[in-house]
Amino acid sequence: MVAQRYPAGVARVSIRLCGGFHWNSAASRWKAAVCCHCRPCRPRRHRRAKPHAADALASTTLHMFQNGVARNLPQSGRLWYRVELNLLEGLQRSESQRFREEQFSRGTGMLASGMSTVATKHRQRVRNFRFSRKTRAVSSSKWSIYLDYAATTPVAPEVASEMARYLTIDGVFGNPSSISHGFGNDALEAVEAARKEVADLIGARPGEIVFTSGATEAINLAIRGVMLSPCAKKRVLAVSALEHKAVLDTAKSLAEAGIRVLIMAPNTQGLITPEVIATGLLDETALVSVMLVNNETGTLTDIAGISRVVHEAGALLHVDATQAAARLPFQVQTLGADLISLSGHKIYGPKGVGALYIRRAIQPDLVPHTYGGGQEGGLRPGTLATHQIVGLGKAAEMVKTCLGFEMRQIEKLDMQLLRQLEDIDGCTQNGNRRNRVPGILNMAFSGVSAESLMLAMPDVAVSTGSACTSKSVEPSHVLTAIGLDEELSLSSIRFSIGRYTTAPEIDYVADKVRRSVSALRGILP
Repeated sequence: MVAQRYPAGVARVSIRLCGGFHWNSAASRWKAAVCCHCRPCRPRRHRRAKPHAADALASTTLHMFQNGVARNLPQSGRLWYRVELNLLEGLQRSESQRFREEQFSRGTGMLASGMSTVATKHRQRVRNFRFSRKTRAVSSSKWSIYLDYAATTPVAPEVASEMARYLTIDGVFGNPSSISHGFGNDALEAVEAARKEVADLIGARPGEIVFTSGATEAINLAIRGVMLSPCAKKRVLAVSALEHKAVLDTAKSLAEAGIRVLIMAPNTQGLITPEVIATGLLDETALVSVMLVNNETGTLTDIAGISRVVHEAGALLHVDATQAAARLPFQVQTLGADLISLSGHKIYGPKGVGALYIRRAIQPDLVPHTYGGGQEGGLRPGTLATHQIVGLGKAAEMVKTCLGFEMRQIEKLDMQLLRQLEDIDGCTQNGNRRNRVPGILNMAFSGVSAESLMLAMPDVAVSTGSACTSKSVEPSHVLTAIGLDEELSLSSIRFSIGRYTTAPEIDYVADKVRRSVSALRGILP
């Protein structure tokens, strides 16, 4: 391993990992050490530890963002690892004044007050990040670089570690509805704690959060719950043409049931604005559904302005915030929405869990679309998946803590990628350039099929659009709605950046795209 110089003001960095390795900054090498105090290694704490089988086969990059230090570290293949970081600033600072980074319970990198340190477990990297042998999880996919965070995000190690505590006999495995004994009460407490974390993320009250199996179910519960309610006096549903298929297909099913559906097209700038909504609203409109951040182009919608127009017309507003939750901060009071749908796997939580915010005043008017044991106020019955809900709560807590820092990092990487891609001849950005959230880039490569381009880059994971429609060879309905012709739509690729993306990856992908586009254009007739 090549030693790197630390910036001025850092006297010593000491890192201990579960696996028997200790980084000696003075000697610039790894030394075998007594295993640290993580749970799996506790019985052998006081003797020399043999490295775990997966050590040296996985890689973690420890980003010390405030100090500008980055180093590749061997890491145990286990989830339970501990990173202990001591930073001594200058000779004037004594040992007692050092900043100490401690993880929460099982130990992984988190942001703490006074410093920003994130321990990230990367996938198999290109060039400088090659593994000599395949490891579990890391090499299970042929992809080397992941730039499809808008499709799904990896579960954060902290989240996975927390979820594991709610599965087995030695953990909290009880049914949250079984409140007659401690097992059930412990599970219920965990569920309610997670509910509070999700509510805090968007500025809601815990009683306004209903857990679902994901954003699709949350969207169905919101739209169908309003439109099929016996309390509904209006029978018109208005949705944006840029919505996810979960919204459009739900609207289609309601149209087949006799509900009138209005599809509102974006303006010439490719945006759904308050003026667009005001023009399309009817007196009989009961509900309007729009998304906060578009999942294909990253365009940002003025929800606050739309909510004023919708409420003045006497209608309710549903907002699909699936892509927004991990990309920008928002509060329900500021948005003015009546219903907001969220997804766990878009905020570094587990798949199979989501949430629906329902403003308290309208909760009695909604009707469920499933029936059973009466959980979640009867709106979403069924045994609660404690481990998934806990994972969602932990992910929400982490997003709330790290969002400001991550937004700045993703914005830098976004601009880095955009500048390099725009240097390619015939490459243009789709969607509105000014009203866009950093991290989602939709780029068209004239004269090159998107499918061919992705096949030419087998080590880069990107997509042609929404994961729910990527199997279709038809042009994206979003790109078509904003005015792209079929040829250009089929030449477009979505790049989405996330928490674990690095600057070297961006440079590699941009160079790979440039060379692949050039090669494909060279073989075309």
